Amino acid sequence: MAIKSTQVNIEERAKIDFRSGDTIKVWTKVTEQGGKTRLQAFEGLVLARKHGRTETNASFTVRKVTSGVGVERIFPLFSPVIDKIEIVRKSKTRRSKLYFIRDKSAKEIRKKMRNVPSDLSRVSSREVEGLKVPSDLSRVSSREVEGLKVPSDLSRVSSREVEGLKVPSDLSRVSSREVEGHIYSECRRTILCYNFTMYFVYMLKNSNNDLYVGISENPSERVIYHNQNMGSVFTKNKKDFTITFLEEYSSLKEARKREIQIKKWRRDKKEMLIDKYKKGLPTKPS
Repeated sequence: MAIKSTQVNIEERAKIDFRSGDTIKVWTKVTEQGGKTRLQAFEGLVLARKHGRTETNASFTVRKVTSGVGVERIFPLFSPVIDKIEIVRKSKTRRSKLYFIRDKSAKEIRKKMRNVPSDLSRVSSREVEGLKVPSDLSRVSSREVEGLKVPSDLSRVSSREVEGLKVPSDLSRVSSREVEGHIYSECRRTILCYNFTMYFVYMLKNSNNDLYVGISENPSERVIYHNQNMGSVFTKNKKDFTITFLEEYSSLKEARKREIQIKKWRRDKKEMLIDKYKKGLPTKPS
């Protein structure tokens, strides 16, 4: 049986100077039906190079992001399938292996999903592929946004305006996603969705003058948990708590910040804040 040898210029291939962090374009030979061969490019970031530059088993890993999905390929450096390697952009890195980029990209996606504006009144009106978000959301009726279905393809259905918000007229014919305050991307369109959940910083007080500061989406329901010894460690074995102070926030981050601030205060300063609340005076910091 004859062994076919392929012409790969090993010296020339070994001289290609690229390292981790560089952006390269790898042209590979793809054989189609009928014996035809074409070239296919794979452009991405070099994550690692292994086994040196002159070893026969030398390889390198290239990563690219396509439609929001990370794709990685490991190429043998001296593979006859590779036609040529082009260096698109060079960069300096402190590491020889850049595998941390996988976790970093996942964290950035989660960060974008959490990065919803805290003050929705400042958002200017914008149209995203037929979906209109009004600049003044206070004019929107108390229609529950969490139960609203948004089709995956808004360009195929007709739309009607519902108090400044455009939604499809027939949602039963198309696939749908629930709007839960997340930002999601599909192909070339991004739909910005808002969550109207409010967060409350509250203070509880009982007959023994014990004060407790907490945060909840439903303070009245939370008080019941505290009185049934199902709340925090501080309120355990203590009953008859009532709400003496409430502050409303549209962002969980702001509510947490305010809760931590009040917890650090002395008793007399907390009592002054409760008195302001009872008199109807503004309590939020300016």
